[in-house]
Amino acid sequence: MHRALPATILSVLAVSLLIACGSGDGSDELPSPGSCRAQAVAGCAAEQFCEFAEGSCGEDGGSGSCVTKPDFCTEQYDPVCGCDGKTYGNACGAASQGVSIRSRGECP
Repeated sequence: MHRALPATILSVLAVSLLIACGSGDGSDELPSPGSCRAQAVAGCAAEQFCEFAEGSCGEDGGSGSCVTKPDFCTEQYDPVCGCDGKTYGNACGAASQGVSIRSRGECP
């Protein structure tokens, strides 16, 4: 009887772990700390924005990272097209406005 208790506890822990971690196909994974998603209303702190991989803009359902908006940027012109469809002078300029980069160069 005493050996049944540890086995029961292990079974409960295993089931809890499966529930917490999901199916493993990536569709129900919990976001890691500091991650965010495009549809999240309040994912990052006020001084941060949800930065996605270049070209993604969060449209592929992937998660981004909460990144602090820069306070200062150089004026070096190296245009980028933001996920909002606007052209920014450089990547820092887009980030300072809380916008991820869709592509390098001016927007079409």
